[in-house]
Amino acid sequence: LPHIHGGDVSLVERQVSLLRDRNQDLRKQLEALVSAATTNSDIFLKCQRLVLALLEAKDSAEFYLALEKSLKRDFKCNAYSLMVFNDDAEQINHFTYSVSEATAREYVGSLIKSKKPTLGVLRPAEQDFLFRHASDKVKSAAVLSVKDPATSGSARGQIALLAIGSDD
Repeated sequence: LPHIHGGDVSLVERQVSLLRDRNQDLRKQLEALVSAATTNSDIFLKCQRLVLALLEAKDSAEFYLALEKSLKRDFKCNAYSLMVFNDDAEQINHFTYSVSEATAREYVGSLIKSKKPTLGVLRPAEQDFLFRHASDKVKSAAVLSVKDPATSGSARGQIALLAIGSDD
């Protein structure tokens, strides 16, 4: 019931209105936090499944397959590649291939040199080299240099590049 005195709103009614508005704002913030927590929990579980699958792999073929399945099924990636540095160039599976480090440096040298993951739009030559047949699907990418912990202090610390592309 309104507490109106001669067209004026009482102080009590004004305070109740402010408390309702504040309560509504707090509810929205709580819903946003719960939503973020749910998303983070889902991502954590996907990462956990990926790590366990990689640890259970008995050989490199199982390792590459587990990585590919997780990126495709769990993380819904539409373009990804793992480029392993090796003197013998070969296609390991449809998303994993090996190339010499010298060849890779010609096309993606700046990505190899980077000490941090590269996020954003790639140069066309880099994108084509990393994603090959899926290059046209990629609008932006995350590229991570995979290092060998045993040789991290040497110049040959990088052993691979993992590239994940996005269509937005």
